[in-house]
Amino acid sequence: MTASTVPPLPALPARPIKQARKRAVIRPLIGWLMAAIAFVAIGVFMAWNYGPQLAREVALRHGGATTQQARLLDGVCKTRKAIFTDCSGHFEFLTRPEHGQQLVKAKLDYLMMLSLDDDIPLTVTYDPARPEVNTTSWGQNHLWNRVGTLAGMVLFCVGMGPLFVVLAFTPMRRERALRAALQKPKAGAVRLSNLRSAGKRLTLKVHFKRGGKWRAFDHVMFKDESPLMLGETDRALAVMSPDGIPHVLDTGLADLTLSPQEREQIQRAAQTWPD
Repeated sequence: MTASTVPPLPALPARPIKQARKRAVIRPLIGWLMAAIAFVAIGVFMAWNYGPQLAREVALRHGGATTQQARLLDGVCKTRKAIFTDCSGHFEFLTRPEHGQQLVKAKLDYLMMLSLDDDIPLTVTYDPARPEVNTTSWGQNHLWNRVGTLAGMVLFCVGMGPLFVVLAFTPMRRERALRAALQKPKAGAVRLSNLRSAGKRLTLKVHFKRGGKWRAFDHVMFKDESPLMLGETDRALAVMSPDGIPHVLDTGLADLTLSPQEREQIQRAAQTWPD
């Protein structure tokens, strides 16, 4: 279909239209904000839980004493998503004679990419002044792996917080955009794809042109709704906000306060829109 043969869109009334109902925005707002808090909290907890130990292990690389009189008491490694490995366990070691030769029990807790190389003989490096500050040859062999893994996961979790805050207020911005659009109603055609149904919601991917470029976002409808398609195409009828953001209309036009005649005229024009 060429630009010169694009059929006219179904005409919306040339008057301000009232919004017939408001979308639920408080529950998504709370949900996204809770997700933001949870992700930031996870990132802070991981930095608090693993960071100090890694800092001490970096220091032990240059000022620690090493002993081979060590044995693993128990331990387990779990690989998640075939990428991250979490190892935990307990070990004990004897400090060297010049440091008092005392038996010290300690815990290992390693988070890293890929798997632990346990073929390396177990040795322990400790602080002679404070033997409770220690690390194993396994931890030292994967030290920079663990540092990079922790940094990446903390940055990811903390970075997701602002993103979730933006998503939290997105429904409210779209509600305001719809109210603004209905002051001077303008019809638009958008492409739809990837319809997903979950619970009481229908989520669909909306593709539209803005500033000469194709853009896309997820649009949520009630599960008992379906988009008002234009003919037999993959396009649906939408109300365009002043900044070019579309609001997809449902087949019953339930979001708009219209007379029965106006509603029927728009629905009929959409059904007979040429392919």
